[in-house]
Amino acid sequence: MNAFIVTGPCPIGFTGIGKCVRYIPETSQFKGVGDATSAKYIYKPDPSKSVQARFLDAPKYLFNKVPKTVQTLESVKTNAFIGLPVYNAYKAEMDRIDNEMKLIIANVEKEKKIATAFKDLQTAENARDTAPIAYQQARSTYYTLLRGDKWKAEEKERLARAEIDPEIRQMKANLTDAQYRLAQQQKTVDVINGLKNNVLSLKDDFKYSADTLQRQLDKIKQQIQFDARKRQEASSESKWELLDRVLNYAIVGVLAFAAFMIYKMIRSPAPAPPAPVTVGGSGKGLVDFFKEYLPLPA
Repeated sequence: MNAFIVTGPCPIGFTGIGKCVRYIPETSQFKGVGDATSAKYIYKPDPSKSVQARFLDAPKYLFNKVPKTVQTLESVKTNAFIGLPVYNAYKAEMDRIDNEMKLIIANVEKEKKIATAFKDLQTAENARDTAPIAYQQARSTYYTLLRGDKWKAEEKERLARAEIDPEIRQMKANLTDAQYRLAQQQKTVDVINGLKNNVLSLKDDFKYSADTLQRQLDKIKQQIQFDARKRQEASSESKWELLDRVLNYAIVGVLAFAAFMIYKMIRSPAPAPPAPVTVGGSGKGLVDFFKEYLPLPA
């Protein structure tokens, strides 16, 4: 069976014998370089950029269906042995290379445009004060090329914020200030409440202390009054007692003196009798008078 299957030519757009690689015409911006085992396509304007080539097996045909001329991919799909997988592989390789080449070209062109737009932006920025509209246009062109539609959306949002943000910032500042003042007022209220509680507590303590002090004062007052009465009573008793003692001493003194005088009269020698003196006109002498009223012991 294998003897009836032979390798055919590479389809249009590819080149090689047995192994097929994408063919690039001389008029293309890319140039193919390499050998039968490795190849790539270099971008002529910028050789640092290139697309790597892949080698594919050449299509196989039944012996009696080997084409005499180069076939298109559509013919390969119809006439080749197991044509559909072969067609798909070649079509995918062709599309990959075309897309990568287009991407390289687009990126290089974009880089050129970005470089040009950047120079224009620098020039416009130097005249920003005198030509603000030109500066904004140059800025928009440069950043759109550099960042795409995403930058447009961000710029639109930035401009909106530039108009709204001052008001929002003012509102935030007012809110922050109000919150701060509210916090300060709350602190003041807390302090006042604390002082109020302390004052009420002190008031209760003061009332208790005042009541206690008043009770102590009343006790002291009562004690003073009691002591005063005792001193008064003691002073009064002391005066009468002193008077009694003085009187007793006086009586004892008088009696002692009288006894001494009598004793002296008895023991002393009698002097010459004086002329009789009558007492009370009775015709009795003084001795008789004492003998009558003060009888002497025998």
